Amino acid sequence: MASLANAVGNFVKKAASLGESAESYKSKIDGQIQRLETQVGELPGKEHHKERTALGKKVSALKGEDRYIDACRVVKGLMPVHGNFTNEIQAATTKMSADEAARIAQETEEALMQMEPVQKPELPQGD
Repeated sequence: MASLANAVGNFVKKAASLGESAESYKSKIDGQIQRLETQVGELPGKEHHKERTALGKKVSALKGEDRYIDACRVVKGLMPVHGNFTNEIQAATTKMSADEAARIAQETEEALMQMEPVQKPELPQGD
């Protein structure tokens, strides 16, 4: 199972590496998040509670944004959940040579063959 996940992950990473927009978008948002978190750290004490909370909400909103989530997934080599950055993956698949596609298909098939079938546990017999 792990080798199948690795094969798919490697394919998506290769696809993502052709288009840098997901990585550049993620690094831009990460920079904004880091600046906001630095500002939160500079506001100590009870008197700055509301300001810290407001900045924390901005950080949370940035991290929860659909495009940021997809950028993080594409950078990690996973498929995007919300459909952002799919053009990068589509571009990579159209540029992929037939030999490379066959190699990936072979790796995936080998990984599936190595998987053991799930065996059902035996139920205890009642006396």
